[in-house]
Amino acid sequence: MTDLKVFKSSFNGNVTIPSSKSVAHRMIIASVLSGACSTVIGNLNSKDIKATLGCMEALGAKVNYTKDGAIIDATKLMGEANTFDVNESGSTLRFLLPVLPIYRSNFSIKGAGRIGERPIKSLKTAMEACGVKVSGDYIPVTVEGSYDKCDFTVNATESSQYVTGLLYTIAKLGGGKLKIEGTLTSKGYIDITTGVLKAYGVAVDYSESEKTFTISAPNGFVSPKVVNVNGDWSSACFWAVAGVLSGDIAIKGLNYPDSQPDSIIVDVLKKAGGNVSFKEGVLYAKKSTLKAIEFDADGSPDIVPILAVALSQANGDSLITGTARLKIKESDRVKAVADMLSAVGIKTEIGENHMKIYGGATLHGGVIDSVNDHRIAMSGMILGSLIDEVTTILGTECTAKSYPDFVKDYLNLGGKIV
Repeated sequence: MTDLKVFKSSFNGNVTIPSSKSVAHRMIIASVLSGACSTVIGNLNSKDIKATLGCMEALGAKVNYTKDGAIIDATKLMGEANTFDVNESGSTLRFLLPVLPIYRSNFSIKGAGRIGERPIKSLKTAMEACGVKVSGDYIPVTVEGSYDKCDFTVNATESSQYVTGLLYTIAKLGGGKLKIEGTLTSKGYIDITTGVLKAYGVAVDYSESEKTFTISAPNGFVSPKVVNVNGDWSSACFWAVAGVLSGDIAIKGLNYPDSQPDSIIVDVLKKAGGNVSFKEGVLYAKKSTLKAIEFDADGSPDIVPILAVALSQANGDSLITGTARLKIKESDRVKAVADMLSAVGIKTEIGENHMKIYGGATLHGGVIDSVNDHRIAMSGMILGSLIDEVTTILGTECTAKSYPDFVKDYLNLGGKIV
């Protein structure tokens, strides 16, 4: 375990953001489903992306890493592996679980960490209605059978990842329909999926009135041969908040506007009085006086930990709603955020679907347990930089899940740690 002591500091300078994990997962899987040789350009060194690449190799694809990304050869999927390891990646699990029966009639999926607590029951139900049996509601699971139809129904209330996995599955099966039950959550992430599918020759239409996706893929997946992964707005959020709290940071490698839901951080920080602006591919974030706001996080839950840090320094008390699904992330992220803030003197109140943050507290040093959650670790390090006393962050190695160079960038921008 890597524990770091964080000292008060301010952040100034330039930082280039890693590639979007959300986009990279989808492009890698689409590249393999195309059966072609594709070049994916981007930073692909996070643990979650390596989990997806590892599963693609187990399926039989050849992955050659380059300095700019990876060349993925799926022209001969000759792999014989029947066990797929998703490590701690929820995206890898939920995207590939419904896809793999197209290639294997009998296989198992395993993982690590808290991934075994992340639900897949709705996905299992959808798959079993179409002829494939899944042994349990949580991994590890064994999967048997083949699809006997390509029109699916899924309850998407828990996760939009179920929808993404089934859209890929239906497209690979040649086309069909996906009926949505419950609430269609995090639609921004589904927009990323449909955008990638379009780039690979798959058409997706959605009827709001019928809550049904219609997928057409007359030529299957058609690889563009070379694809670029956009910069990651989820990672950019940490530096945007660091800038408005204590510095002047230029954040490079982003597109704006962007379909990534976490790009909403620009509007949210502006609403709170933050001095943020985007110009010619660069997001600028400068020290600001923040005010309390209300924010519905249902469409972009991943920004809650670092947004909570920002709002803890606002004048007044802020309310974040739409937090229910945070309880089934890498940690119970509602509790983890409240514990993080409490450790240094910030009061919160949490409910079934909201969190209230009391701004303006006098901060003190403390110990913040990352609970093996990358977003808690990174948020805790930004929070610790505001405090005169030493703050210890436990388990910072988990940042490798999404942002392996976070500590390096933290130091380069002026952060102080031991």
